[in-house]
Amino acid sequence: MSDVANGWEDVERFDCCHGCCHLHQDGRDGNDPLWQLDDEKDVPEAFVRACDQAETRARIIRNKGKDVKK
Repeated sequence: MSDVANGWEDVERFDCCHGCCHLHQDGRDGNDPLWQLDDEKDVPEAFVRACDQAETRARIIRNKGKDVKK
């Protein structure tokens, strides 16, 4: 998803479509599964895994930006 006209461009995003919490990394259409959602009880575990992964991915994205000239 991209809304460049309004200043937003997805770099990475998590979603829970198709019964699986997953990450769309580096703007790709493909995804990296985090947790299967078979029941509402799976949602808290998926959320924890997404938060952990978000912290890791944010650190990687920040490190990539260190070499970018502003």
